[in-house]
Amino acid sequence: MRDPRTRPSWLSDGVVSRWKQADIDITRPRVEGKVKQGWPSLSDDNIRSFHTLAHAEIKGPARLFRILSPNSRAMSDCWISEKVFNDIQNSPDPREAWRKFLAVWPDWNANGQFVIYDVKPGETLKVWRGPASGQTKDSLPDRHLEGGWEQIVFNVARTDPRNDVMRFYKLKGGQKNILQGAITQAEYNKLTQAQKNEYVSIRESITHPNISGPFETGWGYTDFEGAGFATRIGLPALPGQATALQK
Repeated sequence: MRDPRTRPSWLSDGVVSRWKQADIDITRPRVEGKVKQGWPSLSDDNIRSFHTLAHAEIKGPARLFRILSPNSRAMSDCWISEKVFNDIQNSPDPREAWRKFLAVWPDWNANGQFVIYDVKPGETLKVWRGPASGQTKDSLPDRHLEGGWEQIVFNVARTDPRNDVMRFYKLKGGQKNILQGAITQAEYNKLTQAQKNEYVSIRESITHPNISGPFETGWGYTDFEGAGFATRIGLPALPGQATALQK
């Protein structure tokens, strides 16, 4: 990304100017007030991912979309409306539009799949929504992701049974870069951070009744034409990787 000859089109020059991150000190008290009224809690990173944010209620029927990779949780924080999803898909380069205007670094989300959350008739979903803030990296001081398109954030507690079931596989390096020795979330939680770094998560199953998928984005699973991926990692045949449309 530093080399101008290979710099991706979704990466902008200079520093973030327009879509700056929301101020934590100003925003946090307002968020906490709404959390007491039933809106989802937000981490500091959640707040900083917005330029500005507002609490809102989405009344069903409505659809939200989440772009993710095979090792991402389907039920997680960041979503987009059906309108924004269609704007992305109708762009000349959907992956470029998604990374640029939703400000998503490749090491945050490798993409390749999406899921659909249906807010069903009669249901109301409390969310936070607003333009995504621009993003920077310390290692790229003169580059940034622009942001500016609307994102939606809501969540459930990690202990909620509607969360995804994840498996954690130990990776062997080099030519033996294969998935092996799966352990559960509970077993993974007992590991030291150094031990956790030896594992990769894979979504075993999606349990939230409102979520359908995953579906293929059609954008591929890698950026930079697969640079850095000397071998392919085969996905196990798990329910969480098989397309399913909820009834």
